[in-house]
Amino acid sequence: MFIQSFPSGAVSKIMNSIMVRDRHGVYKACSDTFVLGANFGPYYTSSFLEGFREIFSADCADVCFRDRYSFELFSDLGNVRIAPDILFSTTFPGVDKQRHVFMSVINLRSRQRSASLAAHAAAYESWMARAARWFAEEGYAVTVCSFCKAEGDEEAVERVADAADGTGVCVSRLFYRGDVDEVLREIAASEVVVATRFHAMVLGLAAGAKVLSIPYSGKMTNVLCDLGLSGHNVLEIPDIDPEDMGPCEEVVASEPFDASRVAREAEGHFEALDAYFGRKSPSKGGAVE
Repeated sequence: MFIQSFPSGAVSKIMNSIMVRDRHGVYKACSDTFVLGANFGPYYTSSFLEGFREIFSADCADVCFRDRYSFELFSDLGNVRIAPDILFSTTFPGVDKQRHVFMSVINLRSRQRSASLAAHAAAYESWMARAARWFAEEGYAVTVCSFCKAEGDEEAVERVADAADGTGVCVSRLFYRGDVDEVLREIAASEVVVATRFHAMVLGLAAGAKVLSIPYSGKMTNVLCDLGLSGHNVLEIPDIDPEDMGPCEEVVASEPFDASRVAREAEGHFEALDAYFGRKSPSKGGAVE
């Protein structure tokens, strides 16, 4: 929600000023504004940061971030809080775990990605295809999934799946287009989740899967750090070696993350909003009306 898209130059200064001004106008127009489940950044200038500091202070009743990095940028404001990502409290379909791998693929060639990430697109997609084959040879059913059509994830899924199919391995393609239950069912049934998308990582951890995270953004590493999982089953994109299936072996040999405590704490995002409506928060043991 709070990304500084234009890091430098005269156009950057104008566009970022417009963004801050417009957000100020939207939030101020409401009698009470609540921000839930957000992270801040990336940002590049102090004016962008201070612009939103004023917005949060003057225009928001409550701001609850999902990571400590974002929280600490504004921790001096009395209405700014922190709780684990809202999706940690997701209720999953009641399905049994199967020998199944769910792979979330991102399009590193997309215009939304930085040049530094795009430079690793070929190695990344090659590794994902080889990993799909590795899991299949270990007896896993493999689903390759896109989360964001607008950013070209579906194209990346097709390239990865085609490459895997070309080696004689059949993988399933899944395109998220609004059917939440379908994705939740696949993740809930998966023993392993290979996650490049942020919420594939969160949902995999929440569902009790063994998760191999491939962070494309600091927001993923920030959350892993908060959970005490920094460096645990993490494959950094610049370090990808298409020939190295060691990360697959390591995640299969690992234990799932116990997200029960984090799931309860994630309900904290709603505490101020529940109080505003005179409701009891589930995190406090009450029922939401």
